[in-house]
Amino acid sequence: MQEFQAAFDAFRVDHSPQGRVLRAALGLVETMGLDKVTVAAILAEAKVARGTVYAHFGDVFGVLATAWSRLGPSWLRLLLTAPDDSEVPTAYRSALVQILCAARRAPVLDEVVAPDVAAAWEALDRSTPLAETRALWSLLLRLSIELSRTILPEGDTLTPLVGFVAALPADSLDRFGPVHSEPRESQLPPVLSPFDVETDDVTRRLMVAAVDVVASSGLDAASMLRVCRTARLTPGAAAPRFADLRSLHEYAFSKSLADVVRQNAGVVSATLEGLSIPEQSAAITASSLQPTRRKWRLYRQEFQIAAMTDPELAATLREAFVATDEAGLEALLSTGADEGLARAMLLFTHVAAAGVGAVDSLGLPLAEVDSRPVFHWLFECFTGAPADRSGR
Repeated sequence: MQEFQAAFDAFRVDHSPQGRVLRAALGLVETMGLDKVTVAAILAEAKVARGTVYAHFGDVFGVLATAWSRLGPSWLRLLLTAPDDSEVPTAYRSALVQILCAARRAPVLDEVVAPDVAAAWEALDRSTPLAETRALWSLLLRLSIELSRTILPEGDTLTPLVGFVAALPADSLDRFGPVHSEPRESQLPPVLSPFDVETDDVTRRLMVAAVDVVASSGLDAASMLRVCRTARLTPGAAAPRFADLRSLHEYAFSKSLADVVRQNAGVVSATLEGLSIPEQSAAITASSLQPTRRKWRLYRQEFQIAAMTDPELAATLREAFVATDEAGLEALLSTGADEGLARAMLLFTHVAAAGVGAVDSLGLPLAEVDSRPVFHWLFECFTGAPADRSGR
């Protein structure tokens, strides 16, 4: 906290033209969204000469990369290690999350963000066997809640889970098994791409192409023409099915989200029926990290980044999530969970999925860490009653 506070204080009192540009840029990211910030908007907000941006930073991404370098490293270390969410400052939180999550598709940003992620992970105190698990899940939950806030504001009720994870007991390994284990994918049915269920070939190709473009370049970089070219279709072939790009995105997102929920429910009913709720939750997390879901995870992440500053998109995504609730609730109730716990778990599933994708896309070893101790501990914190390894 002290390290970030010192960096933030220096950032805030830098009244040079460059300092004003950096503050203006982060403020605009929070209100407009990372992909909508322009040099013109920064100049108007910072009230500096045009040459200040071009001479010192090159372009918008150069400005954001410099701003990240001032605040990002110490902020990221807090996300990984702070035992209580109250210790993580709210200053520029949304902007820093957007930069962290979008850096992979912007080379200028990735040049500074990726080494900082690697350095923060390397510097992690590994004096206890659970250190990596606590760090990964602290980061996952914090990113999950921030990425979901405009879509599912009730996800803020999950903030106490960050403290629960930080308090993960030292005997968790003995109680729930080793943190590091052999990959469990072989024990689970393979998950399919959520777009393979579309029966109309042209629609499926458009959906897959939209995912490819959005996952690689972001939502704002997509256009119907680019999607059609990627799908090797003409705009005329797409027109009878989708009036515009937004209708294609709404269809692709809602249909693919519903299929992900369907597949997860199938994993529970077909493979995990005899396991306790925490064991099922951990297995579904492992299943969702399979490579066939990677583009879907990036696609969903880009929608959630864009929704952070687009209320209309946030409302559309919320409708898509709510539309899956009946199927998700039925799957959870079939495990024997009471309705209150099932609804809490459903919210957790919606919100945490964003963080799972974000942590995985940062290159951190989430898939290599057994999350069973975390889910058993959270279950105990939720219910006040322990769940054994194999039963209820």
